[in-house]
Amino acid sequence: MLEARVAVTPMDGQVRFGGTMEIAPINHHVNMNRVQGIVNSIPQYYPDYHVAVPNIKKIWYGFRPCSPDGLPYIGYSQKISNLIIAGGHGMMGVSLAPVTGKLVAELAAGTKLSIQIDCYRPDRFN
Repeated sequence: MLEARVAVTPMDGQVRFGGTMEIAPINHHVNMNRVQGIVNSIPQYYPDYHVAVPNIKKIWYGFRPCSPDGLPYIGYSQKISNLIIAGGHGMMGVSLAPVTGKLVAELAAGTKLSIQIDCYRPDRFN
């Protein structure tokens, strides 16, 4: 049996259920089948917690900045000499923020980097 892959987190005094990442062209369409799947999974783990499918205007969604290889982009821009790029962390942005911030600070200061970052080069797909 496949697990639901739904995250449950407190947010602003409420409980937020979230999950699913859809690889698709950029659009602002909310896929209600995915929302229904999240709602339907809740009783599997919280049988006494009853959640209705929210109104489409109340559904929070956002875009995940992802790279083709799943690794973030960290390093200097090849086009703008004083631009440091740190993005494309996908679903790992919060957990990778401390090390990314440290690397950006080291790049900006011109000091030795804590780790080798060649595999994160922003131009690696050019």
